[in-house]
Amino acid sequence: MSDEHVVFGGETGLDSSTGTERILLVVQGQRNRKLLADLLGEYEVVEAAPTTDEPLPTFDLCIVDAASYQAVADTLADRKDEHGKRHLPVLLLVGDRDGQEASQRLGGVADDALRIPAAKAVVRSRVASLLRTRRQSQQLALYRRAMDDATTGITIADASHDQPLTYVNDAFVEITGYEREDVLGQNCRFLQGEETDPKPVQRIHDAIEAGEAVSVELRNYRNDGSAFWNYLEISPVYDDTGELTHYIGFQSDVTAKRQAQEQLREETETLERVFEASPIGITLLDADGQIVRANAVAEEVLGLERSAVVGRTFDEPSWEIVGAEGEPIDSEDLPFSRVMATGETVRGYEHGIAEGGETRWLSINAAPLTDESGDRIGVVATIQDITDRQAQERELERLVDFLDQTQAIADIGGWEVNAESGEVEYTRGLAKLVGTWPRTEFDLDETFGFYHPDDQADIRAAFERLVATGEPQELECRLRTASGEIRWAHVRGRPHQSEPAVYRGTVQDITDRRKREHELKETKDLLQSVFDASPLGILAVDEDGITRLWSKGCEQIFGWSEEEALGEPLPNVQEAKRPEFDELRTDVITGEQPAVGYETVRQRKDGSLVDVALTTAPMRDSDGEIAGVVGLLEDITDEKERKEELRRYERIVETTNDLVYTLDEDLTFTSLNTAVAEFIGSPEGELIGEHLSTVFQDEHAESLAVATSKLSAEQIPETTVETTIVDHTGEERQFQTTISVGLSAQDAKELVCVGRDITELKERERRLSVFDRVLRHNLRNKMNIIQAWADTLLRETRDETVSQGATTIRTASDELLELAESVRKFESVLDPNATDSLTTIDVAKYVTDIASEAELSYPNASISVDTPAVAEARVHEAFELAVDELVDNAVTHSGEHPSVHLSVTLDDEADAVVVRVADDGPGIPALERESVVAGEESPLQHTNGLGLWFVRWMATNSGGSLQITDNDPTGSVVELRFLRT
Repeated sequence: MSDEHVVFGGETGLDSSTGTERILLVVQGQRNRKLLADLLGEYEVVEAAPTTDEPLPTFDLCIVDAASYQAVADTLADRKDEHGKRHLPVLLLVGDRDGQEASQRLGGVADDALRIPAAKAVVRSRVASLLRTRRQSQQLALYRRAMDDATTGITIADASHDQPLTYVNDAFVEITGYEREDVLGQNCRFLQGEETDPKPVQRIHDAIEAGEAVSVELRNYRNDGSAFWNYLEISPVYDDTGELTHYIGFQSDVTAKRQAQEQLREETETLERVFEASPIGITLLDADGQIVRANAVAEEVLGLERSAVVGRTFDEPSWEIVGAEGEPIDSEDLPFSRVMATGETVRGYEHGIAEGGETRWLSINAAPLTDESGDRIGVVATIQDITDRQAQERELERLVDFLDQTQAIADIGGWEVNAESGEVEYTRGLAKLVGTWPRTEFDLDETFGFYHPDDQADIRAAFERLVATGEPQELECRLRTASGEIRWAHVRGRPHQSEPAVYRGTVQDITDRRKREHELKETKDLLQSVFDASPLGILAVDEDGITRLWSKGCEQIFGWSEEEALGEPLPNVQEAKRPEFDELRTDVITGEQPAVGYETVRQRKDGSLVDVALTTAPMRDSDGEIAGVVGLLEDITDEKERKEELRRYERIVETTNDLVYTLDEDLTFTSLNTAVAEFIGSPEGELIGEHLSTVFQDEHAESLAVATSKLSAEQIPETTVETTIVDHTGEERQFQTTISVGLSAQDAKELVCVGRDITELKERERRLSVFDRVLRHNLRNKMNIIQAWADTLLRETRDETVSQGATTIRTASDELLELAESVRKFESVLDPNATDSLTTIDVAKYVTDIASEAELSYPNASISVDTPAVAEARVHEAFELAVDELVDNAVTHSGEHPSVHLSVTLDDEADAVVVRVADDGPGIPALERESVVAGEESPLQHTNGLGLWFVRWMATNSGGSLQITDNDPTGSVVELRFLRT
């Protein structure tokens, strides 16, 4: 065809096409090329000369005229071979004189011939038809690759006759072990075997008969005879006329998932039995504090029906929650609020709960529930009724109702990536999965953008490994669809076998499966939290007595870890208890009544024994058959010790000579010991209910009433009064009575009174006081007489021996008078319980003043002082006198030129003020130092002076301490410590 040929004839006004493909023009004549380019303007049109050495550009359709055809025919043939089954059309333009050769040329490279001149509509129709064929071939090739590369087995069967297989993909061959040539032409029933359930087989048959889709899960057999679980989905395919032509089947080997589901179901079933049968009440609360689940014991503890428990909040207004004294408890202080605020477990929190006039006392353990990211989503709480400390009935069941029996096969999409050009192709299934228009074009980076931001690095790394190593890659990750929805997908890729730069793969939607697995894990984690948080020891043994379950509670009680216990006979059953244990296990397995609250003894890892309360229940397998025994053990050692301690206290109260009794708020006797009855001379039964004034007279009753008011007003735990009461003989006795407030069994306040007879003690104190006054008065008088005579002897005698004796008498009498004066001076610190003489002072200032006065009093002594600016402490009012005593003692016993150093320091770690007095004298004798520091003397070890004792008593009365150490190189250091204020 030359430039003079007319390409178009006839019509001039034609509709434009909407194609976007590339069309190559190999046509002679500038005018013809321009006419064709204008006509095909909606396409990308490129031109090439037939005689050039340059390779032809890429194209989706080549239009060549007869004159150029011979030059490019071989090149076009090679290009078509490269595309394989992807149709690459060639349109040959022929003139009238070329018509005879057109049919021969169509048998070669050209796919169609168009006689010119031709109408524009004809040209455009031919172009559109050939491009449509091109697109269909590309889509079919991509679908075929996607099916071949799919991870799910895909089969196509003819709908006629016995539904013979016409296609199976690689995954089907891999799953079943059958080669294609062995199965094509056969019905898929060859996968069935002896243990294939006929019910799903019948469902398949019925669906095929009805021409409907069906999905089943059934046991199939591989070529080697091994069984596997096959999730099969069959869909009918109809042609344009509505006639059923084929069936498409999808097969997935779900054996591992089924086994995992069964194992998980058995584990959760056991945890559910534990949850429901636990003798401790268990509740689950969401993040808002609402009860979302409660076991039967929790309902019984709270005194409500389950329908009334679920949905309530932990601080339900109708529940009156009170503390030990009956005071309301703020909801922020309750275990739920504390756990949600801190994330820490709360154990042993006790409070009362009242509804309908009845109060129950509860012990709460609460632990946080967290999701996979660690965020707190609620609280699991165990509730134990401690009102009467009686065990609740316990039964165990494991959690049931976990996973569905079938798993739907997710949509599958195919993809192909050219790593060199970055071109991406994908099937309609993948477009549907990510929510895009099927013909939308994406480059490789845009494709990665469909993955969740947190997973993009992983998917990129997997693709890079695929390109770098050529090894198939697969991973599970999240997709983000065009609408923003997050979906889970299983992505698989592998290199193309014949094109090195091309990589293909599939994307399978596994969102539903991941969701079920996540819910299953959450349920198991939830029950595992309940299992771990339980203070009870929870265990299970099989029919042979082998340990199959060992909780953290067991480890805490007995010492053996889970790794040490599982798979072995129960380690906590000592040999002597084996027959008893075997009998209990046999009774439960054979259907006898399980044990509830059975008290026995078990052994710890260290060999010690522990008292436990045992509750048993049957452990059932997945078929509901008894396969062993579940046991719950509660350590009741403390409870038994408390009961024994209570019995000891009762014996002490009954045997003591003190008067012990309790009164209600009206001062009426509610209980009393034997000593009270014997003192009054009436049986105990006759005194219960009597008013205090009728038994112990009005004076005693009025004193106790005033003391009770003082307890309430000053909020102090106890107080003491001294009164005179008359015993059954009419004798008046002085009693010191201590009164405190307690709670009765009915939670009402009562007075606890302990009266001690101090009649003889008071009389002895009075006599000692008289003896002290007389002794001290006479001592001064007699010593004055002795000193007068000693002075007379010294003045009048010339005898040296007599003079020495008189001097000795004078010295001894001076020391005795000084001792008497010290006793008078130190009297303020004699009472060890006196607290009204304590005051807060600046110790640094006082010590500085004492040092200044000492410098004036002892000019031959070197007095130094070192103090901080301020050092406040709470000390006895005799502090200054005591430090003076230490300085006087140091100067007196340290030679002609003594050196005394006073210091005050702050001990921040102990929060104390430290006063030290150091001298360079001979030191304090070891005997005296040991006695004063120890605070007592023995008959064979005693001191000669009161000075150090006075200092020690002052420090003790101040709430402080005294220590004595050696000074370096000689002398002593006396250290006083007081609490800072």
